[in-house]
Amino acid sequence: MYDADLGGDAATSVGGSGSGGTMLDGGAGGAGAGASGSGGANADSSGGAGSASGRGGSVDGSAGGGGSSGAGSGGAGSDGGAGVGGAGAGPGGGGGADGGGSGGGAGATGSGGNAGIGGAGTSGTGGVDAAGGAAGTGAATGTGASAGTAGTGGTSGTGGTGGGAGSSGKGGSSGSAGATVDAGPDLPPPPGAVFAVGSFTKATATGTQTVTHTLGQAPKALILWTVGKTNETLSAGFLHGMGVSDSAESYAVGISTQDNVASSVTSRRMAPKAITLVQAGEVLIAEADLTSRTASNFALNWTTNDNQPLVIHYLAIGGPQVAAKVVMWTSPTTTGNKAITGIGFRPETVLHFYGGAALTASPSSSFNGIFGMGAMDKNGNQWASQVSDWDANNPSMATRGQQTDAAIYMYADGSQSAVTKEASFATMDSDGFTLNFKAANSNAGLICSLALSGVRATVGSFNKVTGGAPASQGIASVGFKPGAVLLSSYQMGPQSASISEPTCSYGMGASDGTHQGSSAFVSTNNNSPTSVDGVDKTSKVFVKMNTAPEDAEADLTSFDPTGFTLNWTMNDNVGSQIGFWALAAP
Repeated sequence: MYDADLGGDAATSVGGSGSGGTMLDGGAGGAGAGASGSGGANADSSGGAGSASGRGGSVDGSAGGGGSSGAGSGGAGSDGGAGVGGAGAGPGGGGGADGGGSGGGAGATGSGGNAGIGGAGTSGTGGVDAAGGAAGTGAATGTGASAGTAGTGGTSGTGGTGGGAGSSGKGGSSGSAGATVDAGPDLPPPPGAVFAVGSFTKATATGTQTVTHTLGQAPKALILWTVGKTNETLSAGFLHGMGVSDSAESYAVGISTQDNVASSVTSRRMAPKAITLVQAGEVLIAEADLTSRTASNFALNWTTNDNQPLVIHYLAIGGPQVAAKVVMWTSPTTTGNKAITGIGFRPETVLHFYGGAALTASPSSSFNGIFGMGAMDKNGNQWASQVSDWDANNPSMATRGQQTDAAIYMYADGSQSAVTKEASFATMDSDGFTLNFKAANSNAGLICSLALSGVRATVGSFNKVTGGAPASQGIASVGFKPGAVLLSSYQMGPQSASISEPTCSYGMGASDGTHQGSSAFVSTNNNSPTSVDGVDKTSKVFVKMNTAPEDAEADLTSFDPTGFTLNWTMNDNVGSQIGFWALAAP
């Protein structure tokens, strides 16, 4: 059964202040007492208003004379005019006798002088034996000539003593309100792209599960992955699943291998689901649809489920400039260019994943545990890998391959071993992308792809450092400060064999700079019984497990101006080749 992939298989301003001129309060009007009259004896006459201010620093006009022996109403002093470049402030007008002096009115807005300093007008003094005048209000800010400061408001009028004979004088009228000031600049728009990494515990029954995320916006793309563990402890066997969703489409691939059996029992599955998990023997364990997305959560509907609370990791991508499209397409059976259309935009980057060349239908399950993933950006940077655990072999036949000059890499092992599909980046197109296939067999295997625009993206690879832990490693080849990074590796140095290397070993992890999650699994080659292990971690960005237990694990220390830094808290002396997919806002 090991060569099944060669043939088909089953399955304000603030406006700047101008320079103010001199601003003077008006004087208080006089008041009279007694019978009504017109400003004369025994007449009830209003005091005359103070005259307007002079120019160039002259004082306010004097108060009007009060009518004698009458109860006059307090006249309001007129607003002081703005001095043009004046220096001194004129005094307030005097209060009229026996009347209610009004407070000084608000100084008028200073007109811009040549570097003049606005003087403050003094308040009007309350009339003798009358009620206190109202306080003058501040003058409005002067409008702009050169270097002058704003005029200041007049001070409050002094209250008069108790009124004598006659009716009380009326209070001065209120000063006018100051000019409206802009509250400040608008808040900046949200970033064009945002990213969030997290983990959650799978529900243990069918139905809807709501998962809280930290993106702050409704995700436009969602990547889920797991190896089917309930905690961070390494344990036998694995259920590896990875799925990708946009707002309308979802596709997933799952594989598994049974531990401690004489002859290998392995499976794979592809389905139009947000995630799918299959057990060795082609037994469907769990799978879910993505049913809703909001700024704070997303909802999964588990259409099949078991009772295990497995840890699942996610990478959510959103933002007003982001466009995302998930597609499934058929690989060609001949070499040459293959254009993928219907994306709706020109991608900045594309992530591919697949279950081997012989997996030609979806949904379907089949023997042989095969998973592959690749990435490419618009500048032609790329990598691709496949890991395989072939079914019904005693001893086990478990292998892996990884390329840094291809975006898709598939192979078959056994008596007819060969590279079955190999494709490299050609172009990003207005409605999709084009790949050049330099290897293609007769199987029309299915490939799932996530295309993104409205992001910055760099695809690349590096070799892990080999020094003792803790070991810091900076990756400066990204070219910008990332908002998220995804790591993928077949857990050994650069491939030297023409088709594949022994042992099925794979690790995947991601971080948004604050949160991180990772998975790793291994099935040892040429073993009987089989030796299979897996681990999920929410505290590490990457776990290397070439052989169990773990060989190395890392935290993401920082996102840097041109890349990111890892801290290997456990490390071995083998420089494993690790692919990265770095994303940021445009």
